[in-house]
Amino acid sequence: MKKNNFFKSLKFKTSIGPEIFRIFIVIISTIIYGIGLGWFIEASSVRTYAGGIPGIAQLIADIVKLSNNGELAEGTRSIIMFIAILGLNIPIFILGWFGVSKRFTIYSIISVTLQAIIIGYIKVDIFKGVEPSLLAVFGGALIGLGIGIAMKFGTSTGGFDVVSQYISLKKGRSVGRISTGLNLVIAVVGAILYGVEAGVTEAGLILLYTLLTLFATMIVIDQVHTTYKYIEFNIITDQPEEMAAKIIEVVKRGVTILDGRGGYTLQDRSMIYLIVMNFERHKLLTVVKSVDPDAFIVSKPVASISGNFWKKTVA
Repeated sequence: MKKNNFFKSLKFKTSIGPEIFRIFIVIISTIIYGIGLGWFIEASSVRTYAGGIPGIAQLIADIVKLSNNGELAEGTRSIIMFIAILGLNIPIFILGWFGVSKRFTIYSIISVTLQAIIIGYIKVDIFKGVEPSLLAVFGGALIGLGIGIAMKFGTSTGGFDVVSQYISLKKGRSVGRISTGLNLVIAVVGAILYGVEAGVTEAGLILLYTLLTLFATMIVIDQVHTTYKYIEFNIITDQPEEMAAKIIEVVKRGVTILDGRGGYTLQDRSMIYLIVMNFERHKLLTVVKSVDPDAFIVSKPVASISGNFWKKTVA
């Protein structure tokens, strides 16, 4: 009986436990994202767009406002933002479900729902009147931090970062730069939209502050998110065959065993060489320590690779 309870507990820790942690990450990253957009970007005296699906939702709300002689009740804007964020994410969820992973998409759905509530209905006015450039930088940084944290742990805040994750997985390109490229269209459209109504100067300010927001977001995402970067490992051990078999079984990566000799002891030693994706690092180190606690491990980042290397999804 006690043995069965032990295995049930072990199964919970290895399967359910990580899922609870990821859901926690989803909630925290979404709150950070929502604060950056709802409390900073939306508080600016100069219309600034966050990019992504929320940026498109901002555009939709502003189009409705301009078509209504520049008037739009705050409650109506909240409803528009809420519906637009949820509705526009549906086709992206489909892409994530089939192109990234089902689990990744479920996290995205949870995040987008919470995101729509925060951005649409949970707002504060404490930053109104602050210099627009400061709101753009800090708001963009918080948005990037939320996205980066979510993607680093194999979750998502939904929207364009699902598309970016898909492209990054398939093409190996920078997630932050992909998102920024997709968001530039929103910045230009927003500038044109208000330029027609308020003039060239206002349009220029809108474009400037939106680009500043997107640039801050891009930098923070690329600093925090390293999921699809590669790490080279060189592991010196006295148990190369057992360790190689365990790595192949658990991490599911191919390894190369190199024979050598210690320069001090002159004893024969073996070194295992392999490359993993960044999010596999912890799993690999756990395997190595379980086989040989005294193994000597050296790792370093890899700029690029070519050839037969399987790019896994994060979940």
